[in-house]
Amino acid sequence: MPESGRHVWQVLAQPKIRAYYGQILEDFSVNDVTHTLHYLLKILDNIQRLDAEWQLPDDAGDSEDAEP
Repeated sequence: MPESGRHVWQVLAQPKIRAYYGQILEDFSVNDVTHTLHYLLKILDNIQRLDAEWQLPDDAGDSEDAEP
């Protein structure tokens, strides 16, 4: 990462991101945050599993173009 990009990320962006999420999670206990993260990770796992199951074969085209 170039020095200018590092400055933008470390000095300008990260403090704003931390402040934003700090306000969002203001009333959350450590347990609340832990449980939230746990369930978000479970949701992500399920999304990834479904995406893998729903993938079309590479040679599948539009149903109008496919032969019966």
